[in-house]
Amino acid sequence: MIGILRGHPVRIATVLIILAMAVIPALVPRTEGRQDAFAWEMFTEAAPIQVYDVETASGRHEYQPQDVLAVVRADVDYSAVLPGYLCETVPDALVVTVREGGTAVARRACP
Repeated sequence: MIGILRGHPVRIATVLIILAMAVIPALVPRTEGRQDAFAWEMFTEAAPIQVYDVETASGRHEYQPQDVLAVVRADVDYSAVLPGYLCETVPDALVVTVREGGTAVARRACP
């Protein structure tokens, strides 16, 4: 193996990167406390499903975060920003009501 590395910096870098890719994952799980850094992903509680009711002059329309967002994360509470966004983007929006599990938890009047 030493003969392969002689005089070729690109080869040296390639071999070191491959060794690092093999050695680091082998050591990380054996290091005490390292598993705790990733455990939160396994045990986080998903946020309740939120539904946004937008009342307009023509009736009530229901939106879920995935209807207006490209990527929805279960651990993010969108109720602070999504009602304002719906007020701005839904034509003739009068009121946005946030519901969780069928219960209204917040209400915002649109300007």
